[in-house]
Amino acid sequence: KFFPNNEENWKNELPNEIKTKIESARIFFEDQLNNNRNDSIDNNTKNELKAEILYAHSLNRSYQNIEEKLKDLKEIISLSSDKFFIANLYNTIGFYQLRLQLLEESIENFKKAIQFRPNFPYANDNLGYSLIMQNNLDEGFEYLQSALKTEKNNLGYSYRNHGLYFHKKGELEKAKENFELAF
Repeated sequence: KFFPNNEENWKNELPNEIKTKIESARIFFEDQLNNNRNDSIDNNTKNELKAEILYAHSLNRSYQNIEEKLKDLKEIISLSSDKFFIANLYNTIGFYQLRLQLLEESIENFKKAIQFRPNFPYANDNLGYSLIMQNNLDEGFEYLQSALKTEKNNLGYSYRNHGLYFHKKGELEKAKENFELAF
């Protein structure tokens, strides 16, 4: 059962739009399952509903460690066919791996995010940062530039990442300018 406790407190913290979607999904999905009318709902729709439900649960679940969270996010990816959603999930996985200092793995997931959503500003910025941390400076800089071109990225992170790039290139004045702009 996807909704073991319909009165769970975590739902109270969600925005109304998401609460409404979850409740609609719960009613629809449980009705389909309980009335054995599974033939009227295709597997893709079932998987999308399950992915959304699992994602909503993951937002408010307390995890013992990041690896548990990563496992849940990967399961959600396996259920969804929504490219925008999948790109966000791969970016999130890459971010957690970056926090664990797993640069190779984070780079792989940021690239997957960009495959699903080429102009994804955060994935481009995160990939650029990871590559720079790996001393792939020029390739990293290209992704930072891609993030800037979207005009939807977080400028603080972009300036920080550019500052790191220029610092590693030995261009300390440019690095200082970017670090100052980041704050």
